[in-house]
Amino acid sequence: TMCRIAEESEKYIDVLTDIRIREAQRLLATTNLSVAEIVEAVGYCDDKHFRRLFQKLTGMNPLEYRKKIQGEKEILMLEIEMAKASKND
Repeated sequence: TMCRIAEESEKYIDVLTDIRIREAQRLLATTNLSVAEIVEAVGYCDDKHFRRLFQKLTGMNPLEYRKKIQGEKEILMLEIEMAKASKND
């Protein structure tokens, strides 16, 4: 029926959106690509729409997400270095 088709298409777009946002998160965390480049790479044409959707789904905008992830990486690297140094003592 038409209702079932509509429900399935909503699920499809939700899955597609989830895949796109996860890929954007990966690219923000592992590359130096600009947000505009990432928007295009994950298949969005509208930068504003992507930014609003990213904010809604992650609780932060893309640049805030990148800064948070980079900060977490730096902390992890420091912890690894400290563990190595204490192992050598």
